[in-house]
Amino acid sequence: MVTSALTPMRSSARAGLALIPLLALAALGLQSEGPVATVESLDGTRELVMTDRLQDASWQSGTAFLDTGLAPRQVRRWGAGAFEVTLHTGDRVLGKVAGGDEESLGMELIGSVPASFSIEEVNHLIALENVKDQSSLAAPESGDRLWRITAGGFDPLDGFLIGFGKEGVTMESDLGTRTTTWDEVASLWIEALEEVPNGRRAMDDEGRPPIAVDFVDGSRLRGHFGGIKLGDVELIRGGGQTILLDLYSIMKISLDDQRQVYLSDRKWLEQDSLSLFGDDFGMHWPTLADRSVLGESLRSDGKVWARGLGVHAPSSVQFDALDGGFLRGRVALDDSVLSVPAKGSVIFHVLLDGKVIWSSEEMTSGDTPIVLPNLPIGKAKTLELRVDEASDSFVGDRANWLDVRIVKP
Repeated sequence: MVTSALTPMRSSARAGLALIPLLALAALGLQSEGPVATVESLDGTRELVMTDRLQDASWQSGTAFLDTGLAPRQVRRWGAGAFEVTLHTGDRVLGKVAGGDEESLGMELIGSVPASFSIEEVNHLIALENVKDQSSLAAPESGDRLWRITAGGFDPLDGFLIGFGKEGVTMESDLGTRTTTWDEVASLWIEALEEVPNGRRAMDDEGRPPIAVDFVDGSRLRGHFGGIKLGDVELIRGGGQTILLDLYSIMKISLDDQRQVYLSDRKWLEQDSLSLFGDDFGMHWPTLADRSVLGESLRSDGKVWARGLGVHAPSSVQFDALDGGFLRGRVALDDSVLSVPAKGSVIFHVLLDGKVIWSSEEMTSGDTPIVLPNLPIGKAKTLELRVDEASDSFVGDRANWLDVRIVKP
């Protein structure tokens, strides 16, 4: 392993920064052909290790995140028959339905990993291939709602969910009890009957840290870290369920407690209307969490990033209730700009209580992401992330705040 301190970096050092992993590995005599993982601690120390050598000891009590080095250039897509399942906790998993019963939904996740989710924790289920526009498949004000695929489009069925099975979804409604086969299911909304316990913000009874796992297909699942053994990551979920995740299906494992909070997990204040042409033209670009401003995966530096904020310059995103810590992350333009004639040009700013404490140099599409210095928040009440258009007006100014988070060592 190689250890390096996370120190304030000027934007002009981007080229040198990109060489650090290669130089470090060469010094150790390690082969650089395979993926290289980065393990960062809460104090900012980083360690580099070949991904296939990761083990239990790779995660220590002060670890902030483990980047496997396996982020793809594009999010891996599922084929026909796949569903996206959103939990009431905010977790999102993709995979194929493997049946279930009156208590739970069975899924097959990426890497053919079996998993089970209780009906109480499932919020929404949608067929990936059968539904291109989700906006019309709204949730009911109360109760459960199943959207069925029909010859004319989609048909809602309101009622009460009985359970899942290999054949399909069983609902009780004014029409009686009926099972809708999986190939007829477009979407399913399940009402939360009680508050879902959320024990992922603290150590469990065995002293295992809470983590969030981001997968190469865009899934995210939380639980407690059980270890890394023989290429599998052990995730302990509620009820004692243990899931063995294929390490090579994972982009990132992050500490998931109050010591590290990703800004994409927080609510931001109502941002100013920074419409490009004024309100009359209606061209607004809302800030998106863990998505580019286009609603796609965050992509910069030729790879997908699991965490961050996608904006379009000019942009201002503000947060309050900071309670100290340090701001860390990276900034770059989204790689989607590379496919359009305009290169984009922006300048990033970080403000505390209205005062600029850091600014980037002018950035264009294809530039290596700039690492933010370790910015102390201190007693500041508000944090503002601002992006201004630069020399190339606003065309193509799709900007990403990557892995931006507040850390409290």
